[in-house]
Amino acid sequence: MDAYVQFVRNFLCCLVDLNIPVPSAPLWYSSFIKSGYFPSPVDETPYIKLCIACTQFYAFVSVTFSAYVTLKRSLSDLIKYQKYAAASSFGSSTSPDADRVVDTFISEKIGSSRRGVLTGVCLFGIGPPFIWLVANSLQITRTDWIGGLPALIHALTSMEIFLIPFLYLMLKDGTAMFSRARKMRRGATQISKS
Repeated sequence: MDAYVQFVRNFLCCLVDLNIPVPSAPLWYSSFIKSGYFPSPVDETPYIKLCIACTQFYAFVSVTFSAYVTLKRSLSDLIKYQKYAAASSFGSSTSPDADRVVDTFISEKIGSSRRGVLTGVCLFGIGPPFIWLVANSLQITRTDWIGGLPALIHALTSMEIFLIPFLYLMLKDGTAMFSRARKMRRGATQISKS
């Protein structure tokens, strides 16, 4: 669902940015927006920008909720696996191979949980700034209600900063996948030779 909403949001933003003519608003929209219930800059919001604001609000809710769920799950997993690591008796078993397998498993789970915590924190830095994008679509950033244009710029800057760890993780994952593919290709070549 998120991907569809992102596509619609980006498509509508492209229509606005490229000044492509869009169908006129439904008849009820102009009477609704000019009804006097909305303050001055909001009542000038075009229909297409209201649609963009709705998709941006969906992004705010979706990303913030996903940040909460990811952070909650990852923190509980991290605490659980750190307790396992502290409670495990390293090297006291009769089978050192079993100890090594358990230690490797626990360390991988701790690493995965730490990555989940980082992901949750970064998502919390990306989700809430969507409110300023919603406000911009509703013409609110022309006022000083929620900080105006400087607050919008700060919100976008913080979103970009929180995307940097995701870029690092993508680079790390891509490098690991290429390395694994290289090893598999080398193994397949050795098997085919024998």
